[in-house]
Amino acid sequence: MFSERWENAMPEGNGPAVISRRLRQQLRELRENAGLSQREVVEQFDWSLSKLVRIENGPVGIAVADLMVLAELYGVSPDAKDHLLRLLRQTRPQTKPERWWMEYRDVLPSQLQQFLALEYDASQIFMFHHSIVPGLLQTDDYIEVICRETAVQEMEPSRGERLKEVRRRRAKELFAKAALPQVVTLLDEAVLRRPVGGPAGMTAQLRRLAQLTEDDKMSLGVVPFSSDAYFGMTGAFHVMGFSGDLDHDVLYLENAPGSGSLQDKPDLVAFYRQRFDKMWDGAVKGTHAIAFLETIIADFAR
Repeated sequence: MFSERWENAMPEGNGPAVISRRLRQQLRELRENAGLSQREVVEQFDWSLSKLVRIENGPVGIAVADLMVLAELYGVSPDAKDHLLRLLRQTRPQTKPERWWMEYRDVLPSQLQQFLALEYDASQIFMFHHSIVPGLLQTDDYIEVICRETAVQEMEPSRGERLKEVRRRRAKELFAKAALPQVVTLLDEAVLRRPVGGPAGMTAQLRRLAQLTEDDKMSLGVVPFSSDAYFGMTGAFHVMGFSGDLDHDVLYLENAPGSGSLQDKPDLVAFYRQRFDKMWDGAVKGTHAIAFLETIIADFAR
């Protein structure tokens, strides 16, 4: 029953990041269906517990040999083994052209690479930020100022330039896709009012937000100062959705600049998505949001 359910939803159109998540999800489900704990599995092969945790949850690759011994232990049928192998092959670099962020592996931690991969493969992206414009939407001047003023440690100038290049490339690549994801952005009014880079620089940033909205590349909502306390005051987050029925949404919680954590526990992700929807219901949206931006632009011109 398990193998039929998954085989009927082969992820032909999805990228390696989504396929890898599906493979790991299936391995966890197979283990649970076999009535085995992670510790019981590692004792069978004299593995460390961390190895199985990485296989089931981590961004690292899975070896064919490890996949096969796990399938054997879980009592997987020959057809289901073939299905798992097909998934594994679709996650391998030689079966897909190198993706743009792989050029920056020297400066990007694996967690951030995984986030960029999931974002690029997502069919829906819901972003909330209470203090800065999300990186995906930043202008070049905004990137320069934010990277300089929010750095938590000194770094080589060449490394800093490559990280800024990642931000610029991220937006260019995603908004150039033939099949654009649904991008929904919700910002606190404070994000728009702070003149990052001075009035002229922030005016350019606000015009970029307006242009993306007018071009139907994203939907914009603003939580005005007139709003009472709300959930988003606790911090920034993204929820990414995927087209496959079996590919669960993923939550990204932002921490320090350039860092964050990916979460895929269904209850937690659903909670954040519900909170996003509640904030969106009370936000200034659509043409009203564009008019809101124009009002702030006029204020900067005074």
